[in-house]
Amino acid sequence: MIIDLLGIIVGMIGCFLAPYLYFRGRHEKDLMYASNSILVVDRQLPEEVTVNFKGDQVANLFVSRVSLWNHGNEPIRKEDISSTDPLIASSRGRILAIQGVETSRDAIGSQVNQLAENRVSIEFDF
Repeated sequence: MIIDLLGIIVGMIGCFLAPYLYFRGRHEKDLMYASNSILVVDRQLPEEVTVNFKGDQVANLFVSRVSLWNHGNEPIRKEDISSTDPLIASSRGRILAIQGVETSRDAIGSQVNQLAENRVSIEFDF
């Protein structure tokens, strides 16, 4: 009777321990992103009010923040991104400026370069 009970307890512990150890031991790279945009200027302003950027009048102006992070437990390295299909972010509107590129560590070596009026490339060392 005691041996049966001991076997059941060990079996139950194994049932809970096996998935935990499996998921803990997995090595995964999982690039995630989130974006948030705030409307700063819209067309509904009075005619007398104009907003210009480098001499061009702007009808709608959004400030957007895009965040990238690795949700996995294995580092994503520069070599993991295909050179023929780089990491690109695009917008429906014109991207006027890129500011405030922040990283959790300087060693990440991130760069954001504007490719076209509505596209940017994102590069990093890891």
